[in-house]
Amino acid sequence: MFTRLQQVSLAAVCLATSLWCLDLCADPNAQSKPTKERVLELLPQGPDMLDRRDVANYQQLLLLGTNAHPALAEILDETSDPIVISRILAVFAEAQGDKGVPIAATRKLLVKYQGKQNRDADDVKIAASTCLGRIGKPEEINSLIPLLDDGDEGVRINALRAIAKLGRASDVKRIQKFLQQRKARLTADEVAKDYSLKEAEKVIEQLTQNAKKVSPASNGAMPPGSPE
Repeated sequence: MFTRLQQVSLAAVCLATSLWCLDLCADPNAQSKPTKERVLELLPQGPDMLDRRDVANYQQLLLLGTNAHPALAEILDETSDPIVISRILAVFAEAQGDKGVPIAATRKLLVKYQGKQNRDADDVKIAASTCLGRIGKPEEINSLIPLLDDGDEGVRINALRAIAKLGRASDVKRIQKFLQQRKARLTADEVAKDYSLKEAEKVIEQLTQNAKKVSPASNGAMPPGSPE
């Protein structure tokens, strides 16, 4: 059973979504060409906006789909608000169809934040690498590799997990290079405590195993792209 507060909150979300749908009915082109100002209205305006109303706004951004991507990319390039950036990257991570704009915007964001070391910057880099790991292509490894030298362990680990999703056997040497160089800079005790090194070893094993599964061979293994 819902409590009274939950019922009221749910009703508010439904009302917000219904009003937005009425707007679409009044203007059939609203969904196909949202203005930057309209997209800004659907983004969080501060910590106090992270409530049930914000959930409805997030759903509306997802419904707008690729039509909202240009405006979101423009806002992403202009803002330094970590909450807004996180929301845009969350929307991009759910992209369907043409992912060119989200990928390019996320790649540009990583370049912008490379070398920045503070909690907000770390959160942005983690969100960006997660996004690329979900919607990127193998070429995005080039944007993720620099994160392996980041000073934050969480950033390094998240980048490695994204690489594991996108990487190929040819990327193993790049991960091995990271392992060797980082171990050379650390003491034995620091190496033992560095979980990003353990994650790198897992990624190397995973990429190697994946390559074995898809390598054409006389034993009947299926080549990449072949139907199972």
